[in-house]
Amino acid sequence: MEPKHFYANTWQRISLFVEPELLESVLSECQVVVLNHKFGVRYVEDRFAPYKLVSVYRDYVEALLTKSSRDYSDYKHLIGPELTSLNGLLANGDPDIAIPRLSICPEQIHYNSFRKQLMTNIGGNGELMFGIQINFAKTGTYDFGPVFHTSKTPNGELFALLKKTIMSRTKPCKFRSPSGIHRTSIRISDGIHEGLKSHPFLATNQLEVL
Repeated sequence: MEPKHFYANTWQRISLFVEPELLESVLSECQVVVLNHKFGVRYVEDRFAPYKLVSVYRDYVEALLTKSSRDYSDYKHLIGPELTSLNGLLANGDPDIAIPRLSICPEQIHYNSFRKQLMTNIGGNGELMFGIQINFAKTGTYDFGPVFHTSKTPNGELFALLKKTIMSRTKPCKFRSPSGIHRTSIRISDGIHEGLKSHPFLATNQLEVL
């Protein structure tokens, strides 16, 4: 029997920019299972820390803090992995492909000097990489049946736990631009905040992290 296919209807996300060690701690504490893809087949990357995902993220953060995100060509490897709960695995340890999973991608920001707006959660050319997003469907449907909320699914509970844990260890990120102060939904850690003060890749885009 073919597994049911899940289709997302609406989305929710957590945007964060934290030290690799903090990301690893959060994933481990929440018992996140990292999935990756090989020849179109999902497989368990690492059941517990250390995660290969953290190694990729560490290189990404180093590029953002020491040179330029545009010099880091491997950020695409942050897009492939998915996250799932231990309860999202089958009895044999393989991922249950029928349940919705959490996805990861780089966060991007852009200051529009004409509109005097700071935009996040965008895609295109010329934007600045700024941490990562963890995305999960808020509502969805199986094979276009009735739409339901995902909060009671294993990964809905995992998303809520990750959000609560990340919120408790980070603070909101605010920017100053020529047009004023911009509050964002991006969560930032103290260590990353220190590293971004007067950073040239922000200054050249008329931005400063407060």
